[in-house]
Amino acid sequence: VVVTYGSLDWSAPFINLLEIESIRANKTNITFKSYVNTEHNFFPVDKLRHVNYGTYNWDKVGLFWLQWIKKSSHE
Repeated sequence: VVVTYGSLDWSAPFINLLEIESIRANKTNITFKSYVNTEHNFFPVDKLRHVNYGTYNWDKVGLFWLQWIKKSSHE
């Protein structure tokens, strides 16, 4: 399982708790990838919580997914 998320996604306030509980439960089949200072759709957010819709990050997220799938299929 791969979980990717924006670190400033206000619609997923307990994502860090999910990662902590996964570690506590010794889950080794979950990969977490945080995109720092981004919101739900991976757009950057500044200190005033303004979203920069001009910076598109889904290509980076998709590339990470592809790399994760390739790596996971060899394990």
